[in-house]
Amino acid sequence: PVPRDTNVQYNGRDHSCTGATAKGSEIATATFNGSFNVPMSCEVGGSSTPATGSGTVTWKTKEGKTLKSSLSLTITGQMFNTAKVDGNVTDGAFLGGKIHGDFQVDLVKEGVNCAAQAFTGGLRQANYDGSFTINA
Repeated sequence: PVPRDTNVQYNGRDHSCTGATAKGSEIATATFNGSFNVPMSCEVGGSSTPATGSGTVTWKTKEGKTLKSSLSLTITGQMFNTAKVDGNVTDGAFLGGKIHGDFQVDLVKEGVNCAAQAFTGGLRQANYDGSFTINA
């Protein structure tokens, strides 16, 4: 099918993380979530033009506190295969920091799932793997 504008959601799970600064060393886990509007089909994810979006990181400290960072993001790459995410922390913890992430999605598996769900509105979510860093 022809690509159409689609809202792509990257919804992460809580994972352990390592901080390289004094403030960062207080962090035990982080969850990344992002949202982008990009042209998608079952065979094509994204375009050669970077897409902008927004996101959040929810941090849990070693003492059990919860912190949040709001993000302004740009995504490049094929959203069904690999995606590079870059941006800035616009509010909350690590304000002014720069974010960079690399994410991978199983293109073959999710492409088949997308085609199978085409009559019910298409693929609603896909598992991904990857990592991100924030330099504050």
